Amino acid sequence: MAAITWPDVTAAAPELATTAAQTQTDVLAFVIVALNVALYDGETGPRTRLARIYLAAHLATLPRLGAGGPLVSESVESLSRSYAAPMSKSKLATTSYGAAFLALSPPAARGPQVL
Repeated sequence: MAAITWPDVTAAAPELATTAAQTQTDVLAFVIVALNVALYDGETGPRTRLARIYLAAHLATLPRLGAGGPLVSESVESLSRSYAAPMSKSKLATTSYGAAFLALSPPAARGPQVL
């Protein structure tokens, strides 16, 4: 059940339907290998599957964000652009998909934290 395909990702993130085929392949290959399923609910678990979908959507969304974060404004005259500053040091927090991935992830998957 935890294996995912690009249609699984686009079901959660329809704007990624036009992602280049090679990028789709690379993102899926990375997500399947990088996610430590032992920290979730195993290779066939629904939590693992959802975590893979959100992580894949996050990774495919990052190049669309622009130079410094999400694009928050543009101007036509004098060609101005403004980007939002990330509110967290974590790149995962820069997209809604990354934030959803973090919400699904147990603390051990996020690394050590200082309380």
